[in-house]
Amino acid sequence: PAGSDAAAELRGTTPQQQQQIRAMVARLAARLENSPDDLEGWLKLARSYRELGDKPKTLSALAQAGRLAPLDAEVQMMHAAEIIQQAGPQSAVPAAAVSLMQRVLGLDAKNRDALYFIGLWQAQAGHKAEAIATWQRLLALLEPGGRAHQSVKQRIEALEAQPKKANGGAG
Repeated sequence: PAGSDAAAELRGTTPQQQQQIRAMVARLAARLENSPDDLEGWLKLARSYRELGDKPKTLSALAQAGRLAPLDAEVQMMHAAEIIQQAGPQSAVPAAAVSLMQRVLGLDAKNRDALYFIGLWQAQAGHKAEAIATWQRLLALLEPGGRAHQSVKQRIEALEAQPKKANGGAG
């Protein structure tokens, strides 16, 4: 049926099968033009575009899903995560993702992913005290001794070990 998650099966398919999959995704996109309020459809389309490797269309579909569900922390986080993933692991946390994650924290103050990335953004921006405070909130939510707990604890310790920057003078 149109809109199925057939794109998930794209790997290992023949060129003809890939063409059929792309046609199904195109039909779903066309259907959503006429039914723009179909949240599940937009999420399905985003997953399909992701499988097809179409990054701009993946972001566009997730943005539409986010507009349809502004109070759904999971949908907002999916959009933010895609922005971060597309930016790449060596990039600073993009402002668009930060904005979405701040919204997520307004909806769910204990969202672990949002706390992690907001803390990372604060650290990257040189806001050491804020980053430490955010990551301490996250640390309280993680299982003591677990890998995530240890990783966040190490990040906090690394920030605490950094010397304070002088506030005067030109740089």
